[in-house]
Amino acid sequence: MPRLRKAAATSAKYAVPVLLAARLVGPRAKAVYHGATVERRARAAALSHAESARQGAILEVRREGMRTWVVFSEGTAAAAYPPVADLPAVVAGANLNKKVTPERFRAHLAERSVPGRALASVDGGLSRWRRARRRQ
Repeated sequence: MPRLRKAAATSAKYAVPVLLAARLVGPRAKAVYHGATVERRARAAALSHAESARQGAILEVRREGMRTWVVFSEGTAAAAYPPVADLPAVVAGANLNKKVTPERFRAHLAERSVPGRALASVDGGLSRWRRARRRQ
């Protein structure tokens, strides 16, 4: 019963500020979440398209505050995710040396992930330990 009383007192104390904060921050947070979801889906679609294309590669282009992923097939721009009206204009201002194959991109993501970094640090520690053991 004391827990229930404490919960009721806490909710009565903080209900109004929480509701006001939700009204103020809610739409902005929703827009940020929506933008992140759109970017994540666009990246997944671009990777899938590049894997199925002949000599497929992807290029990340920042445009109007959002990421646009351009898919290349045999060196020419094939599509953009999210779709854009003028694909040549998007590619014209981009550094084409940053094109990456889907395999290299996924490997890069795996290296940046927490388990990937942990594995790399363990491997580095093991190799240092083995070198120290050989010297003895």
